[in-house]
Amino acid sequence: MQVRAKLRTAEGHADLAERLLGDAIALVERIDDPEHGELASLELELGHCLYRLGRHDDALAHLDRARELLAVLVGTSHPRYAAALNVRAAVLVSLTQQEAAHALYEEVLAIYQRAYGEHHPLVARTLNNIGYVLLAQHRVDEAAQRFDRAFEILEHVHGDDHPQLVIALTNLANVATERGDHETAIARYLRAKSIGERRLGPDHPDLAAVLSNLGSLYVRQGRLTEAEPLLQRAIANTERNRGDDEILRAEDLTRLGELRARQGRHHESQALYQRALALLGRSLPPDHPFLALPLLGSGAAQLALGDPLAALAPLERALRMMLLDPAARPNEVAMARFTLARALVASQQEPDRARELARTARELFAADPIEAPQVTAVDAWLAAQTRPHRRGGP
Repeated sequence: MQVRAKLRTAEGHADLAERLLGDAIALVERIDDPEHGELASLELELGHCLYRLGRHDDALAHLDRARELLAVLVGTSHPRYAAALNVRAAVLVSLTQQEAAHALYEEVLAIYQRAYGEHHPLVARTLNNIGYVLLAQHRVDEAAQRFDRAFEILEHVHGDDHPQLVIALTNLANVATERGDHETAIARYLRAKSIGERRLGPDHPDLAAVLSNLGSLYVRQGRLTEAEPLLQRAIANTERNRGDDEILRAEDLTRLGELRARQGRHHESQALYQRALALLGRSLPPDHPFLALPLLGSGAAQLALGDPLAALAPLERALRMMLLDPAARPNEVAMARFTLARALVASQQEPDRARELARTARELFAADPIEAPQVTAVDAWLAAQTRPHRRGGP
């Protein structure tokens, strides 16, 4: 049953895998010692399955049971125990509990280094995970150190054209993006894309992040024609390989929504953001920071469609979430501030607050060279707010 469940999960049918694993656990509990390794493996697999379904609290309960069984069975220094910690850390990342996830990944790293040495692919994978958490906390230099070390290990073990370099290169590209070095980021994304397509095939799940991140960067650069096929491929890839992961699907839809907004196709943009919000609403609590970007996009679409009053609620909610989220990107916070400022003025509410929001947004935009057009837009908008209105009459 466990093999069949893993196949169902790999095929994107985690709901079917959950039923198979539940039946298998019930069977093993009836006929086996509860400390038997098979039960621990089933609990670990079910925890991973529930994580894929976005049921994080349920996942943590099964992962903790697996961890307890494995601690008795193999001890807390065994790689099998580390595997349970690894999945638990991934769940905590989805819950934005980055510090707790970081601590678990460091524990996993220590176990793998003791068991396999410093130059093992599992060590590299864990370094990548740690780097991801650090990057989410905007600890860019620390993240870059972990990613560089992971890449060195994988290149040393496998050579310079191995499929395992795809994720490592994607992570290094993400660091370059955070640093504002977009040409380096693009070069790394394109290298990852080339290796993945040649060595894994054009539809492999490891390519989804490459396609989505590169497409999103092209959108920010205004290269909309190049971004379109990449984002469409990312959506198709996620649907095919990770169709049960509603958070990933929502992220892809949000990025396509931004593209449609840049193209002036605001009705389509609004529909995409609403689909993303519906997916996230099934998987996450209503105050989760992952909802902030589609809320911002939805409010911006409503403003563009001429309904500033309807735009206010999602924009206020998006900005509130971002200000509470230490991982929120400054350019996204700036966009939330500026869009809300425009909606307030368009709906004839709180003009002083609107101008202050716009001034703060300008400061944030000015820190990133790629946002120079936004600085110009804010300046023009602020000038328009201070310009005296012409009176009617002869």
